[in-house]
Amino acid sequence: MSYPSIACYPERFLEVGKLSNTLRSPARIQILKDLKAGPKSLAQMMVNHEVSRAALCQHLKFLIEADLVSFVDHNGAAIYSFNKRNAPFWYLHALIDAWQKD
Repeated sequence: MSYPSIACYPERFLEVGKLSNTLRSPARIQILKDLKAGPKSLAQMMVNHEVSRAALCQHLKFLIEADLVSFVDHNGAAIYSFNKRNAPFWYLHALIDAWQKD
């Protein structure tokens, strides 16, 4: 059996690499777990995470750039949510469920 050349899928490998790089931080995994439960403001997330506001914003920036988190402006406050439209959503959903059992 022959398999297609890796060169046929360069975008997918870049996406997987970007996703892996983003998910290597335990803090980002915790943020995703938090947002999986529902949309939250930065203030609401600060209660659940033992990082500075600046660090939380930096983690959110990584997650937004990876298209795992999205946000909307609600009366001047950003409301963050788990981005279910992202292509690896179902895979990521299963991973987060597995991590919740730890």
